[in-house]
Amino acid sequence: GKAELYMAPDGSGSAEWSNLSMFDSEDLDENGCFLLLVYDAAGKASAAHFWVGSESPLSYERDSDIVEVGHEFLGTMGHSALPITLVFQGDEEEA
Repeated sequence: GKAELYMAPDGSGSAEWSNLSMFDSEDLDENGCFLLLVYDAAGKASAAHFWVGSESPLSYERDSDIVEVGHEFLGTMGHSALPITLVFQGDEEEA
């Protein structure tokens, strides 16, 4: 399958999510939040991981509120039923 990375609005005026078409782990900025949308081999969205930067405004919110932000965005793409896994910077499992 494939994956797409989206950067959440950072509160600096832009309310738009931006699609980062070419990305690697270096793009994960501690001041931002990123949603990784994972697709299975059939091209169907299968998982969503919401990475929360340690310095991002969202890092101070309740987990349930962060998930809601992610779900609102997924809903605009027709993936509202997709479960979201929260990943906080520094808590990533060592791959």
